[in-house]
Amino acid sequence: IKDKVDGPVYAIGPDYQGGYDELRGFTDEFKRVKGKLANPDGKTTWTPFPKTTNFMPYFAEIAKTDAKAVYCFYAGKAAIDFAKQYAQSDIADLPLYTAFVTEGSVLQAQGAAAKDIYSVLNYAADLDNEANRTFAADWTAEHDTQPTTYAMASYDAAAVLDKAIADAAKDGDVTPQTINKAIAGLGQIDSPRGAWEFGDKAHSPVQTWYLRQVRPDGSQLANVMVQDLATLGS
Repeated sequence: IKDKVDGPVYAIGPDYQGGYDELRGFTDEFKRVKGKLANPDGKTTWTPFPKTTNFMPYFAEIAKTDAKAVYCFYAGKAAIDFAKQYAQSDIADLPLYTAFVTEGSVLQAQGAAAKDIYSVLNYAADLDNEANRTFAADWTAEHDTQPTTYAMASYDAAAVLDKAIADAAKDGDVTPQTINKAIAGLGQIDSPRGAWEFGDKAHSPVQTWYLRQVRPDGSQLANVMVQDLATLGS
């Protein structure tokens, strides 16, 4: 965002822990790379959760600033309300960068209002690797919709456990301890998200994160992969 946006970015999110985590993840790093927030006090604007359903007053305030883009996190109904109202607001021409706002069934509910919204996640249904081509095709055939990061994570969790149990069985008894040991020894995992592995320190996935944009994909709108951003995890 710092490289692409020529000017300050307005940060806004819901007033609860998920919002704090998602927005801090953006604002801390954005400030570190010398990005400037357009918020008048230089701090994220928090919208009361869950009672905020009308975002228009907040958009009117953003329009008074010198913001050249907006960054936000919302999920569920709030994500639908935010995206639909954003598209009808005075700041609709400002690029909107998000986390989770267009992920899952909310995208269908948002409809055309979601077009062009950017998001960052560890998965996109159109990733071009063999594991994902198979996974996405099988999922779409079964559910008549594209898989999401939630579907991918569930698939990976089952695949990791399946392989770890099989590896533990080769060495003897299958117990929680031997399964954990087997998981630690899995190494790189072939996945629809791209190859990843558990980190040595926090045991979180060391994985690629992608910039996506809502664009037409056939007759539907989808979160289309734009570019790789970084490999993170520990």
